[in-house]
Amino acid sequence: MDANRRRTVGLLLAGLLLAVGTPGLVGLVRPGVRFYLLQPPILLWQAIPYLLAGALWLPFRSPPGTTIGRRLAGLLLLTAGLLHVPMLIGIFPLGGDMVGMVFVYATILTTLAIVVTTLIAYGVLYLGRRKRAGT
Repeated sequence: MDANRRRTVGLLLAGLLLAVGTPGLVGLVRPGVRFYLLQPPILLWQAIPYLLAGALWLPFRSPPGTTIGRRLAGLLLLTAGLLHVPMLIGIFPLGGDMVGMVFVYATILTTLAIVVTTLIAYGVLYLGRRKRAGT
């Protein structure tokens, strides 16, 4: 495994830990939302974007493809940090019976963003190759 892929895996694992750990930690610390956040489906849903990103970004063998995957993984970690860290430190107060849906909706939107961003990034890579090849 080359350096770009190792970094991509590291960034994806860091984002996964942040995404799964946030509802787990908030559920343990705040007794009012414990029942809603410590449900296995909520925690499993958090892994979907990172598994999808790994499946989309890690198989590429060309250096530009692995670089794009690393950059997108870094962007995904930044996005996860911007979303989850305020919840962890209490800037966004969480409560109520629909608090689990916040994490489900965040997962759905993140997954859609991963698919769209991947299509755009690799579409640009493909068009650049075609332009260099002269076809």
